[in-house]
Amino acid sequence: MTDRAKKIIRNMFFLLSVPIIIGAYVYAQNSSKGEFYKGLIVTIENPEINFVTKDEVINIIEDLGIYPEQTLINTIDCKEIEKNIENNQWVKSAEIFVSANNFINVKVQQKTPVVRIQQKDSTDYAYYLDEFANPIPLSKKYTPRVSVVTTERLAFTKTDLKMKSAIVQLAHFIDKDTFWSVAISQIDIDAKNQLLLVPMIGTQTIVLGSTDDLENKMARLFTFYQQGINTIKWSLYDEIDLRFKGQIVCRNTRGEILAEDPYAKEIPKAKQDAQKAISIPNQDAAKKEAPKVKVEKTENKKVENNKPESKKAPSVIKKKEVVKEAKKQSSTSKSNNNKQTN
Repeated sequence: MTDRAKKIIRNMFFLLSVPIIIGAYVYAQNSSKGEFYKGLIVTIENPEINFVTKDEVINIIEDLGIYPEQTLINTIDCKEIEKNIENNQWVKSAEIFVSANNFINVKVQQKTPVVRIQQKDSTDYAYYLDEFANPIPLSKKYTPRVSVVTTERLAFTKTDLKMKSAIVQLAHFIDKDTFWSVAISQIDIDAKNQLLLVPMIGTQTIVLGSTDDLENKMARLFTFYQQGINTIKWSLYDEIDLRFKGQIVCRNTRGEILAEDPYAKEIPKAKQDAQKAISIPNQDAAKKEAPKVKVEKTENKKVENNKPESKKAPSVIKKKEVVKEAKKQSSTSKSNNNKQTN
C-alpha cells in the first residue's frame, strides 16, 4: 500500500470520528436532562486547618436551593457555587465540577495563617497574616498555633505593609526551624519599628532590628547560646543586640554596675552600691562631706579643728586663770582686813 493510500484512509477515519464524538456529546447532554444530582463530595485540601468544615460547605450549597435527588443537573451553576463558597472569609479558593455519575465534587482550599498580630493595649484587636501578609480574621471555633507578634498598631501604610512582609518572613524562618520554633516564644515591635524576640531561654530581650541578613543574625545567636553561656555570667545582661555585623552586643539596661572584666564573678551588692555612689556623685552630699573650718576665739587667736593645736595654747590659758584667781583672793582678804579694823 502506497503512502498516498494510507493518507486517504487516515483522513477518512478522522472524518468519520467527528460525527461520532458530536453525537456522544449530544447524547450525554440529552440524557442528563431531567436527571437529578445524586450527591455531594467535599474535599478540604488542607485539613490540618479547621477554619472551614465539610458541613459548612454543604450548608452553603443547600442555601442556594441545591439538594440531592431534588435539583436537576442541568440547572446547577458551578460558577455560582464557587463564588458563594469563596465569599467565606477563611476560604482561599474553591473548585466545583459535576462528575459523570451526577455527583457534585467540591474542592476547598483554606487560607493558611502564618502569624498572629496582637495589639498591645487591646485583647480584642487581633488577626492573622497569611503567607502573602494578607489579614485573616480570628475564628471562635479554631485557634491555630502560630507565632505571636505584639505591636501598638499596624495599618496599611507603605511602611506597615513592609513590616508585615518582614513579620511573615521571620515567622516562616522560626516555624521551619526545630530549635527556634521552641526557643522563641514571642515577637515584639517597639516604638521605633524594631523587631524584638522574646526567648524561652533566659530573661533577655533579643534585638533583631530587621529581617535583613536574618540567617546570619540567627546563626550568631545560636553560636552565643552554644558558647557564650558557658564563658560569661550572662544573667547580668538583659539585652542581646544582633544588629551589628559579625558580633553580638550584650547590655545591662537595669543600671547595675558590672565587673570591668566580663569574665569576672558578679560584684557583691555592697560594693555595687559603693561604686554607684562614686560614679554618680550627689552635689548636695558632696557639699555636706566637704571639710569645714571651725573657729574658736581665744585671746584673738584662731584654732582650726582640722589642724593640730599649738603646744603653747593650753599653758597660756592656764596662766590667765591662775592670775584671775589670785587677784580675786587678794581682793577678798583686803575687804576682810578693813572690816576687822572698823
